[in-house]
Amino acid sequence: MSFMQQEADLQRAAWAEIQELEANGPPKENPTNQDYNKWKLAHFGGGYSIWHEGLETSGMSGLTGNAREWARVMLLKGLELKDPHAAQLLGAMGDKSVLPELRAQLPEATGENKVRLAAAIYALEPEPEQSLASHLIDVLQHGEHQHERMNAAIELRKFEGPEVEKALRDAKEGSADFLVKYHAGGSLGIIESRKAKEASVEEKPADNDGVGEKPADKGMEEKPANNGLKEKPADKVMGEDLVNLGGLKLTSLKLFNYSSAWLSYNIVLPWLSFKLAL
Repeated sequence: MSFMQQEADLQRAAWAEIQELEANGPPKENPTNQDYNKWKLAHFGGGYSIWHEGLETSGMSGLTGNAREWARVMLLKGLELKDPHAAQLLGAMGDKSVLPELRAQLPEATGENKVRLAAAIYALEPEPEQSLASHLIDVLQHGEHQHERMNAAIELRKFEGPEVEKALRDAKEGSADFLVKYHAGGSLGIIESRKAKEASVEEKPADNDGVGEKPADKGMEEKPANNGLKEKPADKVMGEDLVNLGGLKLTSLKLFNYSSAWLSYNIVLPWLSFKLAL
């Protein structure tokens, strides 16, 4: 049996137990380390599967009722254990009530945990303070492992300022790790693009580049519904419409009169004369 299969079997067993506990009521107020580890295994898998597949956070914001309370209590226990995944999941939950606990952990945190705490605070604060960037810069410059320096470089793209840009530029030009160099360069590009876009918006005149405001019809004079032609009375339109007949322009009314006269002279009168002769 492979290691992944063993981990999957453990997850299924933990899930059956946790599912029953969650269905029966709220979590206990002071969960143990073992309680947290079992809950995390049930919902997110073991360490290897999280490393291999990534931590699934998309369902956290939609948790409600008992399931949400279980998640909040267990993840706060995870914060005490300095588990970076706990901070990451709390940020994804969108619960601002945990901000004091996140802030309390940040100053003494190190490495990946510091990165995830700063990112969670940023996610929960509508206008996070710029000082969060200093914690990420610290990890980017002094982090022990490549992956935590890389993640710090990625999170720094959310910030701006000379110190942020210098730290990213130094990492891009001086880091011996390809992934750190790559993501530092990517973050620099994102910051520069954002600044350029903001500058272009600020420079754009309020009156649409100096062009005067046009009326709703885009400057065209309003035309009558009949495209400018003089309106005719409904009972004269047919009689006055011109008809070109052999080069002569006749109104349809006159044409009707001429046709009637021709019929009378050439057909009706001879017929009457014939009938009278009988």
